Amino acid sequence: MSDDSTCLTFVRDGRDCSLFLGTARDAADIRHVRHVVNATECVPNHFEGAKVSYLRVAVPDSGECDLDRHVGAFFEFMQDAASKGEPVLVHCRSGRSRSATLVLAWAVARCGYTLADAWAKLSRERECVNPNEGFRRWLVALEEQCYGRVSVGWFDRSTRGTRGRKRRKLC
Repeated sequence: MSDDSTCLTFVRDGRDCSLFLGTARDAADIRHVRHVVNATECVPNHFEGAKVSYLRVAVPDSGECDLDRHVGAFFEFMQDAASKGEPVLVHCRSGRSRSATLVLAWAVARCGYTLADAWAKLSRERECVNPNEGFRRWLVALEEQCYGRVSVGWFDRSTRGTRGRKRRKLC
């Protein structure tokens, strides 16, 4: 993979869960990775069928995107790789918004991190991460659903939420 990718390890159930957060360019140059989450609508799965398992989470980088309908499959894919002790490349076009949001959601909903701790870890390792405002709102609502509280001050309570949509239980 290129020098643009970032290796992260989150601990889940006492086991390390390693993943790479990267870009579209990283997706074309994978080494030692057998699981790839492609969080784009248009970047090709370059090695499909070549002993690489793919999950496409085809979401636009839009604040109006409904991530709830995609994260169940994402969590299952991540869990499968983690149970095998194999790392996953999670990428979008720039490795800043869509893929970062998915990684943060995994850390919060499945690895027991608060959003503040996951954000601190991710932004320390990959300074360019910047989920769009809609994704940030979604992450805040996810954390509140998982833990009954919010650890980040991105938004005040009056502007947080899912705009009237009923959220599926994700934690």
